[in-house]
Amino acid sequence: MTPENPEALITIIIAGVGYGIYIGGEAVEKRRLAKPDQYHLPQMITFLARYGGGAMMILPVALYVFSWATSKF
Repeated sequence: MTPENPEALITIIIAGVGYGIYIGGEAVEKRRLAKPDQYHLPQMITFLARYGGGAMMILPVALYVFSWATSKF
């Protein structure tokens, strides 16, 4: 069984991975703020996880929609 639209499936998988990275970064940031005396990951790593994951959620979907829209015209 092959998917009807493999590009959309790949886009959804990448966005899902990005969402997981984003949620992980948010959780680590929340834990870092709640217990500042304990050693956690450096703030730059949590920053990259949050914003990198957010970009992984938005960019593939935006690129897919853009490519779909340009192919229609």
